[in-house]
Amino acid sequence: MNRWIVAILMFDFELVHVPGERHRGLDGLSRRRKSEEDSEDDEELEEEAENWVDEVLGCNIWAAEVGAELQGNGLVLDVVRQGEDDRDVILESEGKEGGVTETPRDKATKLKDLDLIKIRNFLESLKMPEGLTEKARQSFVKHASKFFISGNKLWRKDYSGRHKVVVVDPQEHYHLLIESHDRLGHKGFYSTRRTLGDRFWWPSLDKDIHWFLRTCHQCQIRSTEHVVILPTVQVPASLFCKVYIDTMHMPPSHRHKYIVQARCSLTGWPERHALTHETARTLGAFIFEEILCRWGGLEEIVTNNGTPFVAALDWLSDKYHINHICISAYNS
Repeated sequence: MNRWIVAILMFDFELVHVPGERHRGLDGLSRRRKSEEDSEDDEELEEEAENWVDEVLGCNIWAAEVGAELQGNGLVLDVVRQGEDDRDVILESEGKEGGVTETPRDKATKLKDLDLIKIRNFLESLKMPEGLTEKARQSFVKHASKFFISGNKLWRKDYSGRHKVVVVDPQEHYHLLIESHDRLGHKGFYSTRRTLGDRFWWPSLDKDIHWFLRTCHQCQIRSTEHVVILPTVQVPASLFCKVYIDTMHMPPSHRHKYIVQARCSLTGWPERHALTHETARTLGAFIFEEILCRWGGLEEIVTNNGTPFVAALDWLSDKYHINHICISAYNS
């Protein structure tokens, strides 16, 4: 079964709703039994349908001759080299045609870049930005003391004496990332961070490096890490593992004005009881006596988020660890 699960994960499916009137076949996978009219060609097609999973996933075992293997090595190497050359040409052309020319910047990053411009103007003219309170002025001066200007460039101080050039332009960020990553052998985060961090600084340096490495096409196609989604087999739900509960207001009869009903999600079997009042106590007693004591432990209870249900199920959640799923009214 896991072999077929892995094969199914190779495809991308689009779910399409089929009305019940047009879908009257079996609800599960089925196969017609072999009949006397079937020919040998049909048997061969059936074997091919059975073996295609092993062939695609490479689960088969081949025993090749040594001579044939040595003879094919040259051809294989030539094909690989030719493929790498073509791939480099394609990647180079894709980068030159355009697309992204600067690092992505969210609202917080833009505000930090704007603060750097204000700090540079303050260090050059010694004039405080307008509209700042006394507390904001103190915070601004404290932050500006971490920078200085030398050679018409803004520098960030480093206590070890290795001061960094501050880069504000997003296009310059992108250019520095290309030079430090693409031109130096497509290193990982640590090497790229050390190369840039020893020379330059901007607020979103680490974030931009992570983004650049995730979007580097050559790093993705040459990565040795294989992301595999493990096949899982769903365990069939038991009776009354998940229930839908709701109350109905009825005409009074012998002081009973409500009916509470709990429907099993798997079988649709209902459990119901007449109530005189719709309170947390009456609903909690119904769930405990008619469901927990009769059918065993529950995992999920779906309600319309009514006040009595919330109060009753909060108690059940604390005592029996039953999850409460709240949905909107008239949507059950």
